[in-house]
Amino acid sequence: GTHRLAAISGLGVAFPLHSSANGKAALAAMNDTALAKLKKKLTLTPLTANTLTSWEALEREIAEIRKSDVAYDREENSAGISAIAMSVKSPSGELAAISIPVPTQRFGENEQALVKLLRRHVETLQQKLGV
Repeated sequence: GTHRLAAISGLGVAFPLHSSANGKAALAAMNDTALAKLKKKLTLTPLTANTLTSWEALEREIAEIRKSDVAYDREENSAGISAIAMSVKSPSGELAAISIPVPTQRFGENEQALVKLLRRHVETLQQKLGV
């Protein structure tokens, strides 16, 4: 039979920077100096078989995120869950990220529509924040 799949993301929950779409969006929004400081402290712990565990791989992905503004988690934080995220800055410079988590089996076919939706909402939010 069919059963409903849901990807539930906890509000206010801290996600690992290196394995979550939210975290990678935040890393990409940091300047190189802040990133270099963080690099000394952040351990790239594997959470799934897909987690990036080398700084070389993570930095390649950060460069891609900086070009597209969209970060991905392809079962890197939780098996069976994929996500996209974009960073948002407040007028005072605080950094946040907004993500859409989806069961992986539904992610691929909906990826482009999800990116379009997230982009539209983040742009609206940034306009309302005046940033």
